Amino acid sequence: MKEQGKPNYLTCKDQFCLLSRTEKTAFRERYLAETGMSYPAFYYKLRQNSFKSLEEQKFNEIMKEMNHGDK
Repeated sequence: MKEQGKPNYLTCKDQFCLLSRTEKTAFRERYLAETGMSYPAFYYKLRQNSFKSLEEQKFNEIMKEMNHGDK
């Protein structure tokens, strides 16, 4: 039985935490460059899981591209 209120997908924070230190740096630098978001805002939104839908789409797009580049 599923627990209610728990998402069945990885949040942005979960995905980011799975990266190595160098991958985190590369991801963060690319995300900040492409979105114009500030460094503190990125980590605040990551901690609070408060990305807007377009920000989250860009996050997932970059994450997907980085994961496909590994294979």
